[in-house]
Amino acid sequence: MKYLKERVLRFLRARKRRGIQRMFDGYHRKIIMLGNIPTIEDSATKHKWNSKWSVFGARPVQSEYSAYCNYCGENENIVPNDISRNYIETVLTPEEFQPFYNDKNSFGAILPSEMMPTTYFRSVNGILYDGDYNPVRKEDFDALVDNAEKLIVKPSRDMGGHGVSLFSKTAGKEGFYDKEGNKLSVDFLLSKYKRNFLVQECMKQSLYMSQFNPTSVNTLRIATYRDVETGEIRVLGAALRIGGKGAFVDNACSGGSFVKVNDDGSLGKYACNQYGQTSAIYNDINFATSSFVIPEYDKIKEFVKSVAKRLPHMSLFANDVAIDENGNPKLIEVNTTDFSYWFYQLTGQAFFGDLTDSVIEYCLAEQSHLHDSLFQKYM
Repeated sequence: MKYLKERVLRFLRARKRRGIQRMFDGYHRKIIMLGNIPTIEDSATKHKWNSKWSVFGARPVQSEYSAYCNYCGENENIVPNDISRNYIETVLTPEEFQPFYNDKNSFGAILPSEMMPTTYFRSVNGILYDGDYNPVRKEDFDALVDNAEKLIVKPSRDMGGHGVSLFSKTAGKEGFYDKEGNKLSVDFLLSKYKRNFLVQECMKQSLYMSQFNPTSVNTLRIATYRDVETGEIRVLGAALRIGGKGAFVDNACSGGSFVKVNDDGSLGKYACNQYGQTSAIYNDINFATSSFVIPEYDKIKEFVKSVAKRLPHMSLFANDVAIDENGNPKLIEVNTTDFSYWFYQLTGQAFFGDLTDSVIEYCLAEQSHLHDSLFQKYM
């Protein structure tokens, strides 16, 4: 039975990995095509890259190296997305904890309320709550949101800005409406979002962040890592996400762009979209000739470290942080799966940097201790 179980588990993992390989190969080939990037067929550094990342028993997708070398230079520490998704994340962000940590309705129970935008209403598996998880009824909804001016509604188990909607009060009308004229109500929420969603304040961002695009709440995507050797929380890299003109969300997959944030809070000299297309000018802002620095960036870095300390089962985090009108960081969400390494590597940051060898060594040693959740899921 044990032998059969191991064979089935190997088969399922191999099938999953092939699917991830195909997805990333197509994505990186598009980056190469759109950017007219030369393919690196052979070099001493590419050989080192292949050797380094093949220790898990699988060769990385070759298109990834050429795609990211255009931004990071030839660098053996460039993280292959397919290898990391299958062998790094499975250790640093264990599958058995993902359902909880990937539900936006979980964080209000873990983190102090002042760290996040105000939540007025939640549905968790179809059970209705207020922002503090007190059970409520449908008819309580209007009273709970009455003092707000604008509301954000989002599915609690989705990523990439999908399904996020803005509702505002309209002169001469009672209640909140979206741009299509839909009135916000519990029946509407249950019809569109089904059983898992939350209703939050539309946060007023700082004037500094608003200058990049006033119609979207522009956020900092900051990667943190719990060092497997010391337990110290480290900031690996960051990018400023900016919505396009008139856009409500800043997500790159919804048409936004992003700019590198250096360790001192200064911004890079170009904006980049999800396919690696770069421009010095974005939203009429010339990043090449400007010297932007995120205010109190050290405070923001300490903020994301404090978030990570409260999530003990995970060691790798992608934090989305907004800055409110008073200059305080607010956590919009934490991503602990399907890491967007391209955010960092398209802005010239080989993701793990000088920690790469330590991460590989640790994750290689831990492969034999992986939880059998994948086997249990399919059997």
